[in-house]
Amino acid sequence: LKELTNPINPLRLLMHIDVQTKYQNAFLRELIEMACEDIKIDDEEILQDLFYKPDSQSFTCFVLFHSSFRTVHIRQYIIDRLLAQSISWEDIGMRWDELLAWRNYTNQQRVVANKVWALIREVSSKQFEIDKLINTENDKMQEKLKIIEIIPSCLDIYCSNAPDKQDYKDLLQNIANSFTEKIVRTVAIPNEIDQFVPIAKRLHPYSKSTVWHLFRQQPLTCK
Repeated sequence: LKELTNPINPLRLLMHIDVQTKYQNAFLRELIEMACEDIKIDDEEILQDLFYKPDSQSFTCFVLFHSSFRTVHIRQYIIDRLLAQSISWEDIGMRWDELLAWRNYTNQQRVVANKVWALIREVSSKQFEIDKLINTENDKMQEKLKIIEIIPSCLDIYCSNAPDKQDYKDLLQNIANSFTEKIVRTVAIPNEIDQFVPIAKRLHPYSKSTVWHLFRQQPLTCK
């Protein structure tokens, strides 16, 4: 029944008749509701079809936007689950893979996603704005990723012989690994790394300077 692109799907046939009768047949609406009662849908499918890989041809998308489903219970269930997810994202934060999914949409997927979350914003009492949330979460992630990027080069260039250099690199690797396992907000920067950040930010621009590297290779002489 979920395969609404299948021309012999009974639910699709009911939808077709519903369109022809301009959605005025109450009995048809009851039949559509009864058909949907046998359909099971979970959070994973909802998020896969409407967030991770938004698909206008998915069952969940049809249910949200086709007029034949505007009064069926399964439509409200999908909306309720998306509302619950939006509240969770606002309260707890988002994962790296969720931010990456949003950033990597195709143009077609972006259109579908914008339509979905515009609907959720309309029905949300908090006027949920996913763009604003994702930008905020992404800024937090980029700030932490920047630390992972700039400190290793500083360790290699300026602390190449330090006995604990590998210990710091291990801490940085642990931070990187945390992004695949945790909510971005909960990825912690250890104090041992945090204390290097101001210095690393000052030195990092020179790490790609050929002139600076040549200068450092020159023997120092005292007169």
